[in-house]
Amino acid sequence: MLSTITSFLILLFFVTTVSAYPFEENSFPRLQDTLATGTKPGDPPKFGGGYDYVVVGGGTTGLLVASRLAKAGNSVAVIENGTYPTGNLTTVPGYNEQWFSRVLPSNWTDMVNVWPTVQQVGGGEQQHMMGRMIGGSQGFTFVDYFRTTKGAMKRWADETGDDSWTWENVQQYYKKSFKFTPLNNTARPSNATPDYESSQIVGSTPGPLELTFPKYAQAFGSWVKLGLNELKAGINRVFVEGDIKGASWILNMIDSQTGNRATTYTAFLEPTQKDDTSKIDVYVETLAERTLSNTPPGSDPVTIGVLVKRWGMRFPIFAGKEVILAGGPILTPQFLMVSGIGPQDHLQEMNITVLANRPGVGQNYNDHILFGVKHAVQVETTSVLLNDTRKWQECERFKAHADGMLADPGPDFAAFVDYPEDIRQNLSAQTKSDLSQFPSDWPDIGIVSSPLGVNGDGNHNYADLVCIPMKPISKGTIKLRSKSMDDKPVLDPQWLKSPTDMDTAVAGLQYLLRLYGTNSMKPILNASGKPIDLESSNKDDLIKYVKNNYRTLNHQSASCRMGKRDDPMAVVDSKGKVIGVDRLRIADPSAWPFLPAGFPLGTAYMFAEKIADNILSDHGSDKDEDEDELRVEL
Repeated sequence: MLSTITSFLILLFFVTTVSAYPFEENSFPRLQDTLATGTKPGDPPKFGGGYDYVVVGGGTTGLLVASRLAKAGNSVAVIENGTYPTGNLTTVPGYNEQWFSRVLPSNWTDMVNVWPTVQQVGGGEQQHMMGRMIGGSQGFTFVDYFRTTKGAMKRWADETGDDSWTWENVQQYYKKSFKFTPLNNTARPSNATPDYESSQIVGSTPGPLELTFPKYAQAFGSWVKLGLNELKAGINRVFVEGDIKGASWILNMIDSQTGNRATTYTAFLEPTQKDDTSKIDVYVETLAERTLSNTPPGSDPVTIGVLVKRWGMRFPIFAGKEVILAGGPILTPQFLMVSGIGPQDHLQEMNITVLANRPGVGQNYNDHILFGVKHAVQVETTSVLLNDTRKWQECERFKAHADGMLADPGPDFAAFVDYPEDIRQNLSAQTKSDLSQFPSDWPDIGIVSSPLGVNGDGNHNYADLVCIPMKPISKGTIKLRSKSMDDKPVLDPQWLKSPTDMDTAVAGLQYLLRLYGTNSMKPILNASGKPIDLESSNKDDLIKYVKNNYRTLNHQSASCRMGKRDDPMAVVDSKGKVIGVDRLRIADPSAWPFLPAGFPLGTAYMFAEKIADNILSDHGSDKDEDEDELRVEL
């Protein structure tokens, strides 16, 4: 039986702990010592045997999948290198601006992973940042909810050879996670009223995570709305109906009662942990080092668990059914490669035994960049929070009523548009050819109002118009620095490396300047009428501006690309299963075939729901009859 074998394996692994911790029975913590507050204290120790599933990564998708599996009666272990989020910084929507400062205060760095890139266009390194806490990056992102387009999902289905990924077939998964609370019309000005159809947002059965609109609207967004209307951007109904072109107020993942962020931690994990019938253990401050597997003669390797490290000691956590990776588009390919799954030449270069030669691991890295143009404006923005008195007034207002400036993430109005014809005609022939390869409903750029002004001078209100090119051509890579998960990988996003990407970025910058120049926006601009740090609009100066001011939007994806099983560059099949390795699956955006149109958080929820459904479907009658034949390869 599996329990007999795992007892031997546990002893074997404990004997091979890190050298600083010689084997002593009392040197290893009880299971509850390795778990964070909130795990049920009555759970028995389960080092090694006892888990049906092991989920590597306690972020947005990992917690959703783990909770769905546990609710279905499975025992689940979640491995998270970070810990539980604490304090207002990870709960109050309006605090997210602090996270996007160029330099993070040292007392926040325990909650994030920060990866430097190799030198990029424009010179120097840039920083990638992702959550290192239960709930993942949703503890500091803008909690904005968008879906992608029908054409993007048709392309997804075509590239994977699986029509279950078409727009019509994923709608149930887009809606499954959520419940919707309509806006109280007295909470916001009449010119900040969104247009939506509730039935398009959620299904007939409400999910656990709340979608709503903040009880506060930034004044800057109302003026941006007027400017976009003057440019004939069109109107959209909160970006959920499969055609995202047009302008709209943004839907948010917010608890309407408290005003706090709604995440998979608050909506999925916490209720699951409190449910006495569920079996879920969360290992925090625990680093997943590599998979454990056996290779039956003539068969693909079989994943049976994960080797982890905590407080300097190593031990195994076994999975009777599957190991599910949800570490994100940087850590997931790194974890696969240190486990021996990846490009054969690179693994051999790192002196790693090749378990499965998958050349696509760490390739095809997709991301969105952004750049903004700042302006002094004559409406209130978060610049007022530089005043201590006003800051404390807003804090008290949020605590008492869950409204006010801190209730709003900041960027609350957006549009997706194509370039106007006079801007498009100045694009190169190659750029026009590259853009024509995208579905017709895939917009050229996203525009976001960003009244985030805490980096101002304290004397004026500042805001940004932000542009996000939606059709990046450049693809990046992730490679190992060493064979250890302790060492950060070599990250090369290759932002703007394609001439097409620079061409489209300059076109987007021209659109921003045109928006600032509308008659509708002129009444709120400062007297000079000139954007900060942008004195000229000739093309050379615009190129220089983009190079000096772009940064990642942290929309990393597709570094373990989904595809057809006979595609040599595909890493997972259309159900998220790693090709060439049994019982190993990916449930995060690294497995997407590409970065779809729009912003990805809503699609991440859809993807996790669909992968969880695939897992439950695959193992509905799985009895694990061959478990007693498994052996581990060290």
